[in-house]
Amino acid sequence: MGDTDALVESAISIDIAAQPDFRTASGFLRSVFNGLEQGVLAIFCKPSNVSHFEHLDRPGWHSDAAFGAMQLRDHVNVYFAIGLQGDRPEKGRGKEVGVISLPGFWADIDVAGPNHVALALPPTIEDAMGIVQAVPFKPTVIVYTGGGIQPYWLFKEPWELDSDKERKKAKAISKAFQKYLQHVALNRGWVMDGTADLCRLLRLPGTYNRKQAEPVLVRYEVVGDGRRYNPSDFEDFLNVEADPELKAHIQGPAPEQPTAEFLRVLAGCPWIRHCKDDAASLPEPEWYRMLSIVGRCKDGIHLAHELSRPYPKYTEAETTEKLKQAMGAAGPATCAFIGGDLGCGRYCAECNHHGKIASPVVLGIPKRSKRGKDEATDGGHRRHSDLPNIQANDRQLREVTRDSLAALRAFNNPPSIFVRAGKPVCVHKEENGRHVITEATDRILRNRLTRAADFYEVTVEGFTNCAPPMDMVKDILALPPMEWEFPALQGIIEAPALREDGTFITEPGYDVQSCLFYAQQDGLDMPALPDHPTADHIDVAAEMVHDIISDFPFVDVASRTNAIAAMLTPVVRAATKGPTPLALFDATTQGTGKSLLSEVVSIITIGREAPMFSAARDAEEWRKVLTSVLREGSPVVVIDNVTYRLDNGDFCKALTETTHGDRVLGKSETVNFPVRCAWIATGNNIQLGGDMPRRCYWIRMDAKCSKPFQRTGFKHKRLKEYVLKHRGELLAALLTLARAWFVAGRPEPRLTPVGGFEDWSVIVGGILQHAGIEGFLDNSNELYEQADIESIQWEAFLKMLDTVFYSEPFTVAQVWERMNDKTWNESTRQSQVTDRAEGLRAALPDFIAQAMDREGFFKQRLGFAFSEHLGRRYGDSQVRIERDDHDRHEKVARWKVVRND
Repeated sequence: MGDTDALVESAISIDIAAQPDFRTASGFLRSVFNGLEQGVLAIFCKPSNVSHFEHLDRPGWHSDAAFGAMQLRDHVNVYFAIGLQGDRPEKGRGKEVGVISLPGFWADIDVAGPNHVALALPPTIEDAMGIVQAVPFKPTVIVYTGGGIQPYWLFKEPWELDSDKERKKAKAISKAFQKYLQHVALNRGWVMDGTADLCRLLRLPGTYNRKQAEPVLVRYEVVGDGRRYNPSDFEDFLNVEADPELKAHIQGPAPEQPTAEFLRVLAGCPWIRHCKDDAASLPEPEWYRMLSIVGRCKDGIHLAHELSRPYPKYTEAETTEKLKQAMGAAGPATCAFIGGDLGCGRYCAECNHHGKIASPVVLGIPKRSKRGKDEATDGGHRRHSDLPNIQANDRQLREVTRDSLAALRAFNNPPSIFVRAGKPVCVHKEENGRHVITEATDRILRNRLTRAADFYEVTVEGFTNCAPPMDMVKDILALPPMEWEFPALQGIIEAPALREDGTFITEPGYDVQSCLFYAQQDGLDMPALPDHPTADHIDVAAEMVHDIISDFPFVDVASRTNAIAAMLTPVVRAATKGPTPLALFDATTQGTGKSLLSEVVSIITIGREAPMFSAARDAEEWRKVLTSVLREGSPVVVIDNVTYRLDNGDFCKALTETTHGDRVLGKSETVNFPVRCAWIATGNNIQLGGDMPRRCYWIRMDAKCSKPFQRTGFKHKRLKEYVLKHRGELLAALLTLARAWFVAGRPEPRLTPVGGFEDWSVIVGGILQHAGIEGFLDNSNELYEQADIESIQWEAFLKMLDTVFYSEPFTVAQVWERMNDKTWNESTRQSQVTDRAEGLRAALPDFIAQAMDREGFFKQRLGFAFSEHLGRRYGDSQVRIERDDHDRHEKVARWKVVRND
């Protein structure tokens, strides 16, 4: 609530201001009339027929209106007028002529009940909703009145009705919209009142429907993401009656600049087609009336002569003279005159627009020629599709794109097209049941468009079906992503998960709050999740989670708890804002169960084994692999069987970022993919290099035997089958533990949050601690000490260099010389390297020792390694390599070892 609202409510009764119904009414009015800063809102009461008025130019008007409604609702029915008045009416709710703005369109659908006399009403709310669902656009909000529903389709910006012309236009569209709904209801055997008047009274949420013995609270809900529309969206799909501008075409002299398109008239009117086809023998009365229509089209003079020329007695002068007469004050031939006085009723009988238009020229006028879904024709035959009809030729590309994109947006509900990394994307299901994110190419977009609308071309022969034009598809793809209005997609989940607010994602499909797509697996049977887990719930859930990993030979409590953390991480990933570290499934020897444990986590999370890939060998390969897996949006990523030191800059960066950027192969552009996955790596005695240790948490296993794969006596002999069978129960257990922590107020765990992974360590650590599962991350220091062999090697190497050079500066060449110091051995009668040189060679880190036999390569690699490790501290002594401060301007770099002890 803003400061102004707070000041206003300070003058309102505290008891009323605290009421949820007061806030419901206030918030509803503010939302409906959002963006309006002038006008008068009428609050009307029945049966007293007394009005109260609120001026929107006063701060807090919605709170004042809600306050008045709360005082009135216990005695009368409270309504508000949807159209805002320009001035305060003397009485009543005001009149249409005084309406200056309209926030949207609406419907009032009663259902059968004791407070309605009419019998032919929708029996239930669900039946009434069926009428609403026939509209191509979802309502923004639905009000439940206690006797039916009142859905609203609110506008993006209020429609300013600043003239009689605009008011008439709004009334015409409103009337057509109500007729559309009435027609839908009638086809289902029900009646529905028309409520097209611009100052229509509608129920106010937060008040009571007092038409029955027991008053019912009026409430509302926002539909989906509360989408709003433009008035033109409705005008385009409704058969709106002609407005005053249209009279220039069908009454009096022809306009100076006609806008009617003859091809549209020709395609829609059988009589005009007859005039064209039978031009050589057309009777003069029909020819003259044809001129009155053709002359009011674009390029009408030329068309009139072309259509008249086949007549044997055609002359240019006579045709020009007759055309001038036909363009005079009498107006074009009307459908009634053509069918009656001309005796051409047989052609009118074939017309799909018969009785709906005044003259054939109407068919050619922009917007008015747009065909409703019951009027579209195909080669003279009626279409039966309920899809929008889009003309693909003889129009500007931008117009075709606009209409196609509007149809695509309407079709995209529920969403199947999204935007991710600045590209339109889809979620595809592979033959193995796996769901992946793929880019919506022009062919995929065309596939969706042909299901979103019927495309046609207008020719002199009539309407012809066609495919969505590829130029239009490419034009859509060339638009800025914000103009698509597709929902943003962060990633995929394949099991229920926890949101940031502690609620569950359980409904399959797109989740607006988390921007995730829940691709539910077939056969997943989830028990009911408790909203407020008790201590018993927590104990049962913790026991189930412990049971599933009871056969794994963890070396300590920390590894066991970290394994549970690895199972929790994908489940709470949607609730974790920041990045998540790498779960390191490490064992002393092969066959211990590290890969099986990763498969258990995957089966719980996605219902099958996660796709695995091997650790890449070089930086370019790492980059390609990371981009590939993040593009697909998999919830779990497994790097299996790491056999060499795990150390890569791109991978380190991906672990600590929420968005991964990469260059598109073969193009000078970059893409940025959200990082919303859980990371796992498996291996035996995994070695970590660089910054990897602090980006990992350790799950260490040791079966204490040489052939662990031959072990027997397991509690769950076929573990993967057992996990798949009980997947729903295991997911419920993990979600219960997570939910319990949220309900308890998210108590902080007793640990220092891991740098770079603060959100993850607090959430997962808090859940585990609240469930009484101790040991989370307790083995981190041991991981840093044992897994990072490189750090151990560098500490020993730098200490040896310090011993060799006595803390004095040295060059790379001098290190090579010391390594090759030799002395004469009298007993062998040959020279050999000194003990100090042997010690220095033995202390070389593996990466440098690989080049020990080639002097030039060795010096180059050692110099690079010194630069890469510059200032990095090792061990308790904080030993490190630094540049010598006294020879910065020398051509040869000089180094020195610094230590704190």
